[in-house]
Amino acid sequence: MDIPRYEGGRGMPKRISIAAALKLLKDGKISLGKAAELCGLNYEEMRRLAIRRGLKPFIIKDEDLEV
Repeated sequence: MDIPRYEGGRGMPKRISIAAALKLLKDGKISLGKAAELCGLNYEEMRRLAIRRGLKPFIIKDEDLEV
């Protein structure tokens, strides 16, 4: 999936990138880390933003992973 990245005013406005990233995150199309990258935010900033918007990002525990 090709999503425009925020480029400090030269590309897509940041609020649209955030809205698009949150929609993709909600739909399970991208990870929280990828959403953060697309928005130019760090992981924790994106996690907090997602929570404020009603999303519940989760953390995968080692025991949840199949080895």
